[in-house]
Amino acid sequence: AAVLREQFQMSVLHWNSSRESAALLRLLFLTPPAHYPELDFPLLLKDYDAVLDTPVTQLFPFLLAAFPNARVIHTVREPLTWVRSRTKHADGMDMRPFAALMGTPMAAAGIPRWFLSKFPDLDRALPPRNEALDLGPPPQDHSSWGHYSAAIAFSAQNAFYRCITPSQQYLLLDASGGDLCSQAFLPKLAAFVNRTLPRLRMDSFSSRVHANSACDWACSSR
Repeated sequence: AAVLREQFQMSVLHWNSSRESAALLRLLFLTPPAHYPELDFPLLLKDYDAVLDTPVTQLFPFLLAAFPNARVIHTVREPLTWVRSRTKHADGMDMRPFAALMGTPMAAAGIPRWFLSKFPDLDRALPPRNEALDLGPPPQDHSSWGHYSAAIAFSAQNAFYRCITPSQQYLLLDASGGDLCSQAFLPKLAAFVNRTLPRLRMDSFSSRVHANSACDWACSSR
């Protein structure tokens, strides 16, 4: 988000860190997935050049339909590593793969409380957890089947999103493989978003990324 905003001069909506998105998040979380096609995403997102993070993944097919010429930066991770991290740092399997496409409202998909704590008005508007739709045992039950089934769903979702995106509009970044801290990352990103390559050096960029980010994790695990 920082590179797109500060170096490429793009207007970025980073859902996970922007309080200005609270009203929009409230609308999206309370809207049944069957009505997502009716939402006017071009109007709702008219002030932004890019949108990042949750709930972009859950809304992606609908966003692509609304913005058929959009450039898509798809960041993927090793599936089982993603599941273990998600179940460790979230309240269950929040935002499960394919939940929206299966008709599961975001309000019933196990939204983690650390996320909702940033948006008190949204948290109060959502139904209590015991009213949430039963999606089956979440992966934090520590069963092998729970982890593997979630990893398979994650992989299938990634494959599906890649298939529905025109190849000329698609950039794949493997966070587990270190793509985000490669020397080729910034030139590749600049060319893809049709912006001038920033002067920010890669080592400076990496040092500014949060310690829990995919870039730092990938660099330290290589």
